[in-house]
Amino acid sequence: MVLEIHGSLDTTAEPVVFLGGLEFGSDWSFYPHLLQTLGQHRPVIMPVMPPACPLSREYGAINDLFDALAEGSLPFDLKSQQFGVFGHAKGASLALLLSAKMPAVCGAVAISPLCTFNRLADSDSSIQDDIGANKELFDLELAVRSQRCEVVVIGAEEDHIAPIDEAECVFHWAPKGLSSLVLLEKTGHSLGSQHPFDGSNKELDRVMKICAELFDRVFARSARGRDSSTGFQEA
Repeated sequence: MVLEIHGSLDTTAEPVVFLGGLEFGSDWSFYPHLLQTLGQHRPVIMPVMPPACPLSREYGAINDLFDALAEGSLPFDLKSQQFGVFGHAKGASLALLLSAKMPAVCGAVAISPLCTFNRLADSDSSIQDDIGANKELFDLELAVRSQRCEVVVIGAEEDHIAPIDEAECVFHWAPKGLSSLVLLEKTGHSLGSQHPFDGSNKELDRVMKICAELFDRVFARSARGRDSSTGFQEA
């Protein structure tokens, strides 16, 4: 696994981790714009897996990354051991799966999530075998129902790869006091952009704003909680 860093590490802002879709690199469609824009405010880490990496191995590698972030043991300097996660399609579902068991995750955004990893097996029998051999890892409903951080689920009305009803299903599972659902009208899997990227648009700008505002909000809330626990009082 290779870690791509977008934005500066020389900041006190908490980092976020972005997980992309199936076989989508950091140069796919709107990803460069999303990563560059959010990287202006805080470090964005995108793990890049080797081609045809088994899903269970990807799960393990990202789990190790989350552990290292929580422990502050990555080989570069980050000022915070709390972080956020966001992802697209398969990456959105992996983000929810892993964030549920990681107290260091303060917030998550799931863009066009799948409600079952079995959907990935439709065109690849090796994925089906991998999921079948590791069922305990990929119980997405259980993970979403046990979320402890704030979650925003985003679905696109014209997404034929990760249909909008899958986003609605994921939101239905999520704890209602911690979750919200955003539906994008007349927008597909690439959020109205092309590959190669040809410029932003209203819905993509909206998604980036949602991500930025969620992370700003949850980290500010976490900081207030830490101040209260230490007896610090704001003037």
